[in-house]
Amino acid sequence: METTTKKCPMCAEVIPLAAANCEYCGTQFEVTITGYCQNCHQIREADENGCCKVCNGEIIDRRVESKLVEEPIKETIPIHEPAIRKTNRKLLPRGILAGVVLISSIGAYLLLRRDDPPAAPVLIDTPTPIATFAPPPAAGPAIIQTTAPTHTLRPTSTATPIPTWVTNFAEPILAAIANKRPHFQDDFSQTSVSWRFVNDNYVEMDIEDGVLKMTSGQGGTGYTGYSASHPAMRFKNFALRVDIDLSKLGSGDAVGITWRGRDDYHDLVEFTLSNSGSWWIASSNPYSELASGRSSIRPIQKVTITIISRGTEYAIYINEAPVSYLNDSGRRLGVGITLYVYDNDLRSPTMVTFDNLTVWDLDKIQIQP
Repeated sequence: METTTKKCPMCAEVIPLAAANCEYCGTQFEVTITGYCQNCHQIREADENGCCKVCNGEIIDRRVESKLVEEPIKETIPIHEPAIRKTNRKLLPRGILAGVVLISSIGAYLLLRRDDPPAAPVLIDTPTPIATFAPPPAAGPAIIQTTAPTHTLRPTSTATPIPTWVTNFAEPILAAIANKRPHFQDDFSQTSVSWRFVNDNYVEMDIEDGVLKMTSGQGGTGYTGYSASHPAMRFKNFALRVDIDLSKLGSGDAVGITWRGRDDYHDLVEFTLSNSGSWWIASSNPYSELASGRSSIRPIQKVTITIISRGTEYAIYINEAPVSYLNDSGRRLGVGITLYVYDNDLRSPTMVTFDNLTVWDLDKIQIQP
């Protein structure tokens, strides 16, 4: 679980990890926020608003690093007190004077101990060294420390390296389409007779309320799959992005996107996602699972799926985060993209909506290597 708080090494109070100052003792920290920029497609440093410092784009997978700002301890020059004038008053008896000095010393010592930092070092989840200061001695006059404080090294947190396929294959394509108009798009703001629905008597599919809606569970038993396709979505090499609402997808049901298939539904490649976050990539004729995994998409809301298919290489993104890559050199290159829903039990209702569908034809876009 990601740590969101830290302990101030000076006063031991718990404060937010992103705090630049301790609200209790004023200790200063150097706070740095980094993450993956969805526009630059690189790890960038975020500004105070949580946006990329380079392009001002949105930063995801943020990591907060907090470093104690140490101030050098200056050597203190002793202050010489002026000599006490002799007066004609009688001095206090030595016993009373000794008692006053003893009480004052104890009070001063207790006052110093109250503001002391904890003797044990405080562990902070940060990749930078934390200064550990030793408390004053248990007895005797206070000693001014003029040497530099000691440092205790803490384990450094290692960020997950970006896969090479992201930088070598996916990022050049995402950069090439960033400012290009899609070759096919549909926000489903109006009905269209061009969409082809393949279903049965227990499934309803339609464009309404600004989305492409697929609903089943109206009766019947057993398992069924139903799909929607468009004659304009026939690309050999493409980048596809679509928003999918899984909030009403039934338990055990799944949504899928197929491509590379012929009209007889052979030689398909399919990406499938369940409402638990489990996903897999499979091929047909014969069926073979090529890759699988799990993404954290809870609480279940609308997710954005991006599929890049160029030559024999495929890349999958979920919510702008890279999740999988394949180089399926033995597969036949077909055309055609289809949206699928799989209902494992028609007696239980399930519904999926698609929105903001965009597809770029990569054969018509110049991509820098």
